[in-house]
Amino acid sequence: MTVDPQWAALFATALGRLAEVFDAPLTAERVDAYTEALGDLRAVALEAGAKTIIRTSKWFPKPVEWREAAEQWEAEEAERRRLAWKNSRPLALPGPEDRLLTHEEKRTKVRAIIEQFRYIVNRKPLENRPHNRDPKNNEQSNVSVGRDTTTP
Repeated sequence: MTVDPQWAALFATALGRLAEVFDAPLTAERVDAYTEALGDLRAVALEAGAKTIIRTSKWFPKPVEWREAAEQWEAEEAERRRLAWKNSRPLALPGPEDRLLTHEEKRTKVRAIIEQFRYIVNRKPLENRPHNRDPKNNEQSNVSVGRDTTTP
């Protein structure tokens, strides 16, 4: 198994720290077994997993315990990155409409977009559909955007 020298150095440091804290002997067989069992994980995750084990465990970890701690750190790190990316993006470009819309304003905008689409594809206009009635006074609302409603 070929091991990246940088990964090996970080792994050896983490393994050595665990062995020191838990007073466990580091034999060549143990080092080889842990390298083989954990060689597919990122070194930074193994370091973080080792720190977690030092804080939370009473005994030297088995490879599966170290793997679980490293994978838990990877999952938490991925969530931290996702939230940081989400919070760094602007939600809207500043402009004249950079405010919260009321429910009715949203409905009006959506209907206007649908009406424009239907006009483009020569379909029946939205205002002629029965579900587009004002529930308060049972009148048909007039939503027309982007076309002349005076001509037949």
